[in-house]
Amino acid sequence: LEAVDMPLDHSIFYHEGAWCHSRSPFPSTKATNKSPIDTLGPFQMKMANLTLHFPSIFDKHGQYSVNFDSDLRILDQADVLNHGSHGPLSPVTLDDESKISASIPTNATHFLWCYPLVGVTQIATSMRHLLDAHLLSGDSRFSFLMVGGFAYFIKIGPEYHFLKANELTQTEAGGLTFDGPFKWKAGYTERLYRNGRFKPVTISSLIS
Repeated sequence: LEAVDMPLDHSIFYHEGAWCHSRSPFPSTKATNKSPIDTLGPFQMKMANLTLHFPSIFDKHGQYSVNFDSDLRILDQADVLNHGSHGPLSPVTLDDESKISASIPTNATHFLWCYPLVGVTQIATSMRHLLDAHLLSGDSRFSFLMVGGFAYFIKIGPEYHFLKANELTQTEAGGLTFDGPFKWKAGYTERLYRNGRFKPVTISSLIS
């Protein structure tokens, strides 16, 4: 934020073809600061030591689940369910060198995005302070389950076997950087909707 001279109390939003920022969460045209954010990343992948289960991996409304072992039981105490939704399975297209740089198993053939667990957005304020402490401590398991992350698989015959879960954190250099921004087309919306890619917002700070 400092690198692009953006105050910490500003909201980020998309306006007239550019990513912009303003102090107001509902900026008017006059209040808009039109300094565009033209890059997204770089992001670093960090392993989340979790064993995830995918009973319906090809279902576009599929769910994954996790066991609340050890200190993850605090999520159960906060009325967070042990399952969440995931995006569609896609092939990994990176070469081995790029996989190593991104902390992706070199034998990974497919991946998908896991959304936060059901109930994360409804956590009571008293419990959220405790869970935020786990996030601030850098615990990648809580980050994965409360913010989301990538799951990687290897295809052996007709079956897909879970390999690893990675959370996504911002880094100063290296890692993953997304291309763009690109001009949006109406056809993108239709195709994404048809494939079940639109999901409810699950990160409370984006809602509140």
